[in-house]
This record gives sequence, structure tokens and C-alpha cells, in this order.
Amino acid sequence: MELNKGLADYRLFLESQGLHASNLEVKSAAVTVAAQLRNGDADPASAVTAAPDSPGEASISTAKSSKLKGFWDDLKGDARDQKKFLKWALFGKEKIEALLSRYQPWSEELRKVMQLMLLAEGRVGSQTRADLASGHTELSQVNGLRKIATRQIRAQDTEPPSELAAVNGEFVAGTALEPDAQDAPASYQVGTYIDELGESIAAISEQHVFDIFTEDTDAATKQKIRLQLIRSLAWILTVDSKSQDWTEGHGENSTDLLRCIGYVEDNGNSYPALLYCLPSAGVSQTLYDYFNTAPAPSLGDRFFIAWSLASTVFDIHTSGWVHKNIRSRGILLSAAKESSRPTPYLVGWTMARPQDKQMKIVSEARGELERKQERSQKPVVLLEPQFYMHADRYGGTTKGFESKHDIYSLGVVLLEIGL
Repeated sequence: MELNKGLADYRLFLESQGLHASNLEVKSAAVTVAAQLRNGDADPASAVTAAPDSPGEASISTAKSSKLKGFWDDLKGDARDQKKFLKWALFGKEKIEALLSRYQPWSEELRKVMQLMLLAEGRVGSQTRADLASGHTELSQVNGLRKIATRQIRAQDTEPPSELAAVNGEFVAGTALEPDAQDAPASYQVGTYIDELGESIAAISEQHVFDIFTEDTDAATKQKIRLQLIRSLAWILTVDSKSQDWTEGHGENSTDLLRCIGYVEDNGNSYPALLYCLPSAGVSQTLYDYFNTAPAPSLGDRFFIAWSLASTVFDIHTSGWVHKNIRSRGILLSAAKESSRPTPYLVGWTMARPQDKQMKIVSEARGELERKQERSQKPVVLLEPQFYMHADRYGGTTKGFESKHDIYSLGVVLLEIGL
């Protein structure tokens, strides 16, 4: 009764607004359908078609029926989505969170590795490199990035600072860690360095030949270039030299290079030399000797030495230099303590140089000179160093030295370690 009264009032309202009274039947049918849906008696399509016969119900178009059915389908779809969300919240959320917790550290490590790769390729901006070198970012403490960034900045300097002068003390040679001089003479000696104040420290002196000159280079030019190179190399190798843990702090945040005290100038009768502090545990032997003594090193020691050397060579290359003389006789081992492994230190920097275009041109010119001399004089070539040479540089086919030639030499050393 109330519904009919309401419909009658609504008919009068429609007529007062100038609308057709047939719209009332449409609304009446809609109300009927809504009531059926609310009571669960029918779905939208059947509710429309099953309505009692009347002129108003017959006027409901197919379009309006489809629209109402679409609304009902959307409503059911929303209900299914809510059901899925509720199921995920109750039963799947913990699994997803556990999965994220598991892979988040790997994602973070990947980000750090990508940063390291970009830094190694020189594809980071100067500000990013400066931030890493200053230690102001969390990434600075990861994988030695701080040292690498600092070395790169120093390598890009046109000149080392003026305060980086030659040391004024005296080096007193002591025990020489030399291999068989007939096969491969060493360029370093173990001894004692006495500074200008009379204080002494166990040290290693290593002469640097930098023999990259052509036959027409005069002595004064050679001395000047050697001094420039020795100062640049000393500037790079003194990174973190004042650190308190430079001899003990071996792990994922460091590379194993001897602490550089400074350099000694060429006085006209010798080559310039770099001075290094000995590790606190001392230096016992070369890597070559280590693997030719009994008992054989453990597998863990082998992996550690291989990892350390690879990290060190990577650090050198990212600093813009090539070593040019990587071999097992040029790697010194610190004496192992009771609970630690022997640490390898790469020396033999006698031929190291910056990896830039100018030095490559000079090196190629030197290579051409060597080929001419070999064809004319046929000098006696030391056999052992040839084992570590890349095919591009073996047997007189010398090309400008590149980082891949160092990597080849490192690979031969790793083969020695593995065998």
C-alpha cells in the first residue's frame, strides 16, 4: 500500500515536470528487480524478464537490461577480488614477506656490485667518486670502494702534490729475497730503513727501471721521466698508508699492497726505488717458494691467496695503472700466525706504468726497438718470465701493454696456485 502511494506521488511529480508517465513503469520494474536481487530470488537478467506482464515492464529496453547485468557482473568481480585479497592477507602475506626478506640482501649486494663495476669502468661522476673517497656514503666501506675511488682520483691528478718528496733517510740492505739470479733476478731487497731522525723500521727497497725508452732517448730525459713515474706510483700506493690496520685488516674491504713509505731518487748511478714497510708478521718467502715446499698448502689457503691477488690486480687496474710483471716470484708472503693464513703481497713494480695513450705509444715504440734488436743480436732470453706473457707479447711480437696482459699473467699464477 505504501509503495503504491509512493509510486502515485512519483507519477504526479513526473507529470509536473513534463515527463512521460511511462517512465514510472520503468522505475517500478527497477524497484521490483532490486527487491528480487536483495532477496536473492533471481539474477539481473531473469529478474527483468520474469517481471509480471504490464505495459511498463514491456517498455524496458534490451540496452537497460544489459547495463543492469553488467553492473551485477562488476559487483561479483569486486567480490572475487576482495576474496583474493582477504585470502592473501590471511595466508599468503607471510610467505611473500619471507621471500622478500630472503632476496633483499641479494638485491643489495647486486646494487653494490653494479656500483663497483661502474666505478671500475670510470662511468661514475666526479662527485660520486669524491663521495666514495671521503667515506661519506655507506657504500664507501664495501668491497674496498673507498680505496679504489681514492686511487682513481689520485691517478687522474696531473702531478702528485709538492709535499710528496723523496725520503731523506738511508736504506741498509739485509737479507735478499732473491730467486735464482740466472733465471729471473729480483729487483727488491729486504733490509732496514733509517729515517732522518735515526729511527729504524724493517723495510723493502724495490728499484724501478721503467725501461720504456727508445735508443735515442738521452740520459737526462730518462731520469726525468723515471722520477715522474716513481712519484706518481708512490702517490697511488700511499693510499691509507697511515691506517692503523694496514697490515692486519684483510677481508672484503681491503686489498693487499705493502704500505709505501716513499721513494728514493735516482742519484745518477742507480734507478729510483720505492720503500715499503714490512708487515708485522714479516715476510718469509715468495709465492713460488711457498708452493714448492712441504707440506702442501690447504685448499682454504689456496682460495684465499687466489682471491687476494685477484682483488689486488683489480684495484691496480681501476687505478689506471698496469703492473707488467706479475709472476709467482714477484709475490711475497707474510709469515702465517697460528690462527691466520699467509697473506700475499704483490711487488715487482719495476715496469709498472699508467695505462694511458701516451704511455701506450711509448711502449709500442719500445716494442718495435726490441724486435729489431732480437732480429739482429739474438740475445739470450730468460725463459721463466716468458711463461707469464700473453701471446701478444711473447717471442718478439710485442704490442702496447694492456690490462688484459696483466690478467693473463694473473691467470698463470692462479694455475700455479690450483696445481
